[in-house]
Amino acid sequence: MTDHSRGSNDVFPWKRWLCLAPLFGAAVLICLINGVNLQRLVRAEAPRNPWEATEILESWRAVKGMPVYDTSPDGHSTHVYGALALYAQGEVFRWVGPNNVAGRLISLLSALVTVTLLAVAMGGDRPRWTIVLAWAIILGVNFRSFHYFAENRPDMTALMFAAMGVLAIGYGQESRRWQFVVLGSLLIVIGFFFKQTAASFAVVAPVALVLRGRRPTLSECLLSILPFAMMLGVIFGLKVFAPAVYYYMMVIPRKFDLRWLPAVRNGWELLLDTPLFLVLLGELLMFDAASFRKDPRLPWLAAVLAVSIPFAAITSAKAGGVANSLLPALFPLMAFCALRLPRLLKPLESNATAGLPSRLMFGVFVALLMLLSAFPRLSTRHPLLVARSNHDQAYWKVVELAKTLPGKVICPEDPTIPFYAVGYLGLNIFSEYDTHLVNSAYPVDPPDHVRKELLEADYLIDVSDLSQNVLKDSNLEALGFEQIMADDTWLESADYKLWQRKPTAIGDVIPKAKSEPSPGM
Repeated sequence: MTDHSRGSNDVFPWKRWLCLAPLFGAAVLICLINGVNLQRLVRAEAPRNPWEATEILESWRAVKGMPVYDTSPDGHSTHVYGALALYAQGEVFRWVGPNNVAGRLISLLSALVTVTLLAVAMGGDRPRWTIVLAWAIILGVNFRSFHYFAENRPDMTALMFAAMGVLAIGYGQESRRWQFVVLGSLLIVIGFFFKQTAASFAVVAPVALVLRGRRPTLSECLLSILPFAMMLGVIFGLKVFAPAVYYYMMVIPRKFDLRWLPAVRNGWELLLDTPLFLVLLGELLMFDAASFRKDPRLPWLAAVLAVSIPFAAITSAKAGGVANSLLPALFPLMAFCALRLPRLLKPLESNATAGLPSRLMFGVFVALLMLLSAFPRLSTRHPLLVARSNHDQAYWKVVELAKTLPGKVICPEDPTIPFYAVGYLGLNIFSEYDTHLVNSAYPVDPPDHVRKELLEADYLIDVSDLSQNVLKDSNLEALGFEQIMADDTWLESADYKLWQRKPTAIGDVIPKAKSEPSPGM
């Protein structure tokens, strides 16, 4: 008896699952590595970077009714993201008090909702096992973005609302139900008030209309420009009715210099680092181009890619641009992979014995593409598993140390330390420098109000790791500080230094130094 005479899927299902096993193995590995990293980063004791510290302090100011957006010369500088980010985290603080974990949990929840939403939307009526692969593929965005799923910054929440908005607008356009277009436009506006990058998705609808390949009706044209018109109206209203918020959300980000050559390189590398996308795109163009008109999801996904890839390449090339700038493009890239992968896997669903080795090798090849797209450019700076930060080992000890120091204690590179120690809401020198750029670079000398706080402090806790060391030892010595050694050896080994003001401090001028570009925003 031949395999074909008795080899239905009911008799020999193991052959199909054997060929698919490498893909599920890759999916499990992607989920496992990202899961380990996410739980470690979400539970980290210390803020991951100065901008997490800014989000914590500004959220506390917001929930307590203190001034947040202040453009006066002596006012503190706040974050340069959307205004809703602070109030969302602040409401959590209202119930549980300020902490370093709440904002990360908000980001993680938003990210998982986005991953699930896209996986289900791309899955459609296909077998449920394809959604498992789709979910793992899209989850890989976390590693590609240097684990922004666990970052206390509003990128993931903004993209969650943007994804919901685009899906609602697409459904409304295709079904000619204007209510969903309005709903989607409102969702994108909400995303914009978490982070400005969400506004880029307001131009997706007109592009999708063009890519559909048929002449749109007047009503379709009017609906397609509604999200963009609504976004313009919101930005104009912000400028008129909330100029301080407009200044931090719209004016400050424009001051970061744009570098065109890195923009081209970033866009090119974004595609090269996603080999699964390139293979699936080639398969679509060569063997299944007709489906572009049959599946309404494809023109909309192509429109999102046409908007988001150039946008992500440009924003990541601005001075201070980092991996989070690529997120608006990474999600649709992986969503495209999730949509097209099941078609590529159809040969693996056969249960025939003939050709089993070649099908198994094909399954291994696709699994490797999944892994290469989820974990590109591994290095000592970007390993598979995130190491515990030196700060985590001593963070709360430093807070306790700050409680015992007499006089005014500040920590410009991590103001959460004096905040938790004595309730002092100090200045964040990174936020101050972000909003006082000189030729797209950090200023040589700190602004006057920052300088004033430095000169008034009795003790200063210095964060001295490679990414947060804005205040050099020579700067602090010129300001009249001297380093003192704590009784325990853990302090400096954890990248912290303790400085006190000299009894007879004379010098108070920070020596000139070369301007440094902002390391991230």
